[in-house]
Amino acid sequence: MSDNDIYLVISDAPSRLSYGGPGFVRISGDGQASVVPDSAIAAAIGSSSYIVGCYVPGAMTADQTLLYHRVAKAVTLPANLGGTLAGGGVAATGSTAIVLQQATAAAPTTFTTVATITFAAAGATGTMSTQAAILFAQGDVLRVRGPGVADATLADFHVSIVGQET
Repeated sequence: MSDNDIYLVISDAPSRLSYGGPGFVRISGDGQASVVPDSAIAAAIGSSSYIVGCYVPGAMTADQTLLYHRVAKAVTLPANLGGTLAGGGVAATGSTAIVLQQATAAAPTTFTTVATITFAAAGATGTMSTQAAILFAQGDVLRVRGPGVADATLADFHVSIVGQET
């Protein structure tokens, strides 16, 4: 696999394909096409990504809920939220911590902080921090919450949280 390769999904492969099942058409960087079965792709790229994104225009208010998402499938967020990206359209004045919280499906209004996104003073890019991978069962709730005291300038918050279906 190469970063220049393109994959197209085949959901119901015609019988004339040599492996006769679902898979992908791989178009390599040099324009050559080949058919790749699902099993080869799964081995190469691992489990399916689960991506949740949000954008909150303008400046935040204190303790503002920035995202509320009920997880549709079991998901694992990696330690230190590897692959997750967060930023602001306007840099923070001071160090600002935004928290990711989890509530179980059985207690969907009782949250525990599981990760932090920190913006350094004068920074517009968040740094992720967790102690370990975070497991979400189907139906659990992911909440992203702004700081208890809103930063004077951090605005246009955006985040793409990347996990893996488990």
